Amino acid sequence: MSRLGLTHRFLIVTLVTLAPLATLVFYNIYVTRQNAWQTMHETARRIGSLHSLELVQVVTGIESVLNTVSSSPSVRRTDGAVCETFLSTAIEKLPQLVALSVLDDRSQPVCRAANGALPALPDAETLQRASMAGGSVTGRFMPGADGAAPTLPVLMAFADSSNARLTIIGDLDLGWLGRRMKRHELRAGSSITVADSEGTIVAREPQPDRFVGTPIPPAFMELVSAAEPGSMAVVSQDGTSRVIGYYPASPLTKGFYVSAGVSVDEGLGPINRITLISILIGLLTTAAAVVAGQIANERFIRRPFARLIGTVDAWQAGNTSVRTGLQRDASEFGEAGRALDGFMDQLLAARAQRQIAEEQRTLLLREHDHRMKNLIATVQAIARQTFRGQGQDDTVSVFNGRLAAMAKAHEVLLSGGLTAASASELIRTAVAPFDDASHSRFALTGPDFSLSDKAATALAMALHELSTNAAKYGALSSPDGKVDIRWSLDGTGQTFTIDWAETGGPPVTAPATSGFGSTMIRSVLAQQIAGTVDIDYLPDGVRCRIVGHATPA
Repeated sequence: MSRLGLTHRFLIVTLVTLAPLATLVFYNIYVTRQNAWQTMHETARRIGSLHSLELVQVVTGIESVLNTVSSSPSVRRTDGAVCETFLSTAIEKLPQLVALSVLDDRSQPVCRAANGALPALPDAETLQRASMAGGSVTGRFMPGADGAAPTLPVLMAFADSSNARLTIIGDLDLGWLGRRMKRHELRAGSSITVADSEGTIVAREPQPDRFVGTPIPPAFMELVSAAEPGSMAVVSQDGTSRVIGYYPASPLTKGFYVSAGVSVDEGLGPINRITLISILIGLLTTAAAVVAGQIANERFIRRPFARLIGTVDAWQAGNTSVRTGLQRDASEFGEAGRALDGFMDQLLAARAQRQIAEEQRTLLLREHDHRMKNLIATVQAIARQTFRGQGQDDTVSVFNGRLAAMAKAHEVLLSGGLTAASASELIRTAVAPFDDASHSRFALTGPDFSLSDKAATALAMALHELSTNAAKYGALSSPDGKVDIRWSLDGTGQTFTIDWAETGGPPVTAPATSGFGSTMIRSVLAQQIAGTVDIDYLPDGVRCRIVGHATPA
């Protein structure tokens, strides 16, 4: 997020602002689609129920015909010729039936009549069910054979005049049933499927020629014998996505399985169009909002923001006369511009005051340096006069060296402004008089850090004492002698360590008594740096470790 520019951030704000509206639109689309699905399920169940009731009426009508025919004396007397004449007369008035047949108790025809070729008789199992049933029984699909039309038999058992068991069969004309179903106008993509109790399709709209006589697909066979009606979304045999309302084969449906399918594409077509229009409107609205937002962003945000940034850039380039020009802007940018302009005015005023103060301070420092050098020169002159003729040349030399170290430390301190001095510069300056530029005897390693004025003066005098002793008695008194000075800071940057190590000089022995130099190093320096000083007189050379408190830069 930190890498996003102002334009991208404003775009995100715009999209976030539009998000609730988009959420509401898509929620409405979702609810509408769910309602459309629910409507398709309800419609499919309702259409299936209507067709199932119609089939019940058809079978009930056939039952009435069978009851009427079985009540005729010519049928009950089982006189084959008279019975056939009666059935022929009756069948001519019944377009829904292909044939009427009467069978004896041995399932042998007593008499038969047909509108065309006689259909085959039902199988023994169906005849057995009819003889045991108390009413009519709807049989299985009977394919047409020898010129006969496909039928669906409706059977009913009755007793003749001698109380013998007879069976009357009315063969429903499936062509007639299909034409009856076709009278119901179906919506585009919808379908009606009627099957017998075994799952063989006996009527179908549309495409009856393709499906009548074929079995229900195995994936849907469980619906034929389901416990109760229902609805579900499926892909039909013709490849159409539909919601079907199904009614299993049962006594309530007279043995028929009925399913009514409603096309998903037709049901969701208006919703899909509304969804597409809504998405297009949403995209156009979003695009318009983004464009309008970018224009507003450029006019009301980017321009004043650019004025602020441009002003700062000009100041960084050294042109401090530039101002934001937003003094009259009442927005937050105006407040920022006025604050920024005021800050620069104050900064310039403070800078002018600081420059005057700096000039005065530089003048005072030069005067202080001049007086300090005069004072040290006066002290050296007094020392020479005091010790002249007293045989104390070494003492005067040491005294002058110490004064010189103080002078050098003072010069380094002045370069830092009388409050802090550079440790690296101080160390190099302190040992410089004892080194040879063509063949350096000192190895100096360490980072730079700041020292207070008191610590700088004490450290300069201590390094002078160590260098002096090394030149007289230690490593610097031998042509091959070396002095290794290393310094470092701890992880906090508050504590420094300076290690002095001499090598290559004559053997070293610890002095019997502590002189002024070693005492000054151990006590005065330790006090000024708020730390510790350890001096070890090892045979191969003097070791000195100085640990103190650094001044933060």
